[in-house]
Amino acid sequence: MTDAELPTDPEPRNPASIEVEPADVRTDLDELAAAARLAAGPETLEPLWAATMNLDRWFFAGVGAFPNLRPFSGMIDDEPYVMAFTVRARAERYARTQNLVPEGSKPSILSFPVVEAAKLCTHQHARGARWVVFDDGWAGWRIPIRQLAAMVSKYHEPA
Repeated sequence: MTDAELPTDPEPRNPASIEVEPADVRTDLDELAAAARLAAGPETLEPLWAATMNLDRWFFAGVGAFPNLRPFSGMIDDEPYVMAFTVRARAERYARTQNLVPEGSKPSILSFPVVEAAKLCTHQHARGARWVVFDDGWAGWRIPIRQLAAMVSKYHEPA
């Protein structure tokens, strides 16, 4: 088929009218993570860490069955990690795309305030996890679990 044979779109699309998936909406945290990837250093990492430690909640794709639901953990470059998300929709999409939930079912999403979420991740460290990976994919970054308690103590500002 040549370009001349392609059907024409009767209504041209306006990019502003294209609906964006909630998981794809860029956040301020995404911008901080992008800056840290471009030039990692205290001037870019500290704002990212502070913003992460002051989110309302961290979200996790749950695996297992209630009451033994736990956050999904996996391996990246032969290192165990806990997968966390800054936006619920990203956790839901991750659970679906990674087949953590049967097709057609609703994902089990765990959600905790930062201090409790950090404790949960630290518990996963006792099981071997080394990292908390946030927002898998284009927006992702990671924090070493062994430093998590100190980071929460340094950056978290109670509401």
